[in-house]
Amino acid sequence: MSLHDALAAASSFDPKGLAPLMLHGHVLGWVGPSVAAQVRRWPEVFACRPDAIVLALAAPQALSDALGAIARTLADEGLIRGWRNERYTIFSPASGTPVFALERAAMRAFGLPARAAQLNGYVRVRGGWRMWIARRSHSKPIYPRMLDNLVGGGIAEGMDARGTLVKECAEEAGIPPALAAAAAAVGKLRVRQVESEGVHDETLDCFDLELPEDFRPFNQDGEVAEFMLVTPGELVRRLAAGEFTVDAGVVAIDFLARRECLRSDSMLERGIEALRVRS
Repeated sequence: MSLHDALAAASSFDPKGLAPLMLHGHVLGWVGPSVAAQVRRWPEVFACRPDAIVLALAAPQALSDALGAIARTLADEGLIRGWRNERYTIFSPASGTPVFALERAAMRAFGLPARAAQLNGYVRVRGGWRMWIARRSHSKPIYPRMLDNLVGGGIAEGMDARGTLVKECAEEAGIPPALAAAAAAVGKLRVRQVESEGVHDETLDCFDLELPEDFRPFNQDGEVAEFMLVTPGELVRRLAAGEFTVDAGVVAIDFLARRECLRSDSMLERGIEALRVRS
């Protein structure tokens, strides 16, 4: 694997074989054959056409309640793994208004777009910088034991990117709120790919935070196995070896690009530019 492969994987979405999930004439997500076959059991919620699956309910609360109950049933039957008891908000692609909320674990099964906050935590040293990275716990339902950014977490219903970041900083790395609030927002990246659980579609709100040289992260929520402080060279080596999750990988590559560490590779710079979300 290479850094080019990591960027290619992050934008490898192909809708072939998937059914668009639609509401009010707009595509919200993408559903694979196994889930598409199951949702036919609920014709009052899903109108299944040859070319699409259309959500038959319009009221946000009614849709949230119905989809929540269906997701719970599919989870009990083993089609959805890693139930979190945490909901994400789905927004209309036309108006940007909320249309329903759904259990986090069901997002990929329905190919729905999620949002997350990701933090590059770094330390200045003589002649450059070092980055703190984290190894995910073996018990994580997705990407167990893989490498991650120092802090990252999905943006739950009722939360925004910065509020999520401050919360996750405390839980995942013991970063106090006053220090976490100093993180600089540096843009958004979108990752889209088909995985075994469904479609992974996530917009990443990226932040950089310079940490004190004597700072040592400590995990409080059991989701991190270990932390490592790595040089730019080791960061590149681990990225190229495929040790990072897709999300964390593109966020770290973006950091390298913004630090002008990739100036000699125009293809990498173009690859990360292709993932940027323009406001």
